[in-house]
Amino acid sequence: MKYFVFFLFGIFGICRGYAGDYVKYVRQMYPVETGINCLMDFRFGEIALKQWEKDSILVEASFRVKDVEEWEKENLAEHLGFRLDAWSDVWKLYLEIASGFSREGDLKAEINVWVPRRITLDVMNRFGNIHLSEYHAELPLSLTAVYGNIQVDSVSSQPDAELFFNVSYGKLEIRNCEKANVRSAYSSVGVKSARFLQIKAEKSYISLWNTDTIIGQGEFNNYDIR
Repeated sequence: MKYFVFFLFGIFGICRGYAGDYVKYVRQMYPVETGINCLMDFRFGEIALKQWEKDSILVEASFRVKDVEEWEKENLAEHLGFRLDAWSDVWKLYLEIASGFSREGDLKAEINVWVPRRITLDVMNRFGNIHLSEYHAELPLSLTAVYGNIQVDSVSSQPDAELFFNVSYGKLEIRNCEKANVRSAYSSVGVKSARFLQIKAEKSYISLWNTDTIIGQGEFNNYDIR
């Protein structure tokens, strides 16, 4: 079994409370090995996913919780942030919230994530949105939103790198992609331009423009193809 050692740079958090709200800023950087499998599990966040040329993952976040009591502030100051679990070739980065904090619905997070090009990436966000701007996938990429939306500006990929966009009880919007696998449940899907789409949907509204090849599967869906 392959083992590796990782180092964590530049971790800091700034907290302040005003008008009954609690605000915290977090910045964490994780060096990564080429080809690593990285799972990210978030909640209540507005996620902006970006690529850069460095061999590390950078996460910058601002958290806000409304109407927080003083005893809650102390707990959140210590236990609101990100946790990394690492194995030989798999990383899991997820949002960690203080135990006993029962008002997760009052938490709002803005999270910017920079990732290197050569990693396999699987991002999940519940009760929040994911925005992917310009992205070229050299390895597989999967984005999942549950009770939230996914917005993709432009995405391309290597021939053997699969792309998966999964949405449940939300909306998926793609401006431009070469190819993608789309999974939709009780959602709306809009694609402006694509070369190849494989769609599996249930009880969804699907609007497709300028799509060369479509393979569709599912039931109780409404298609608008132009």
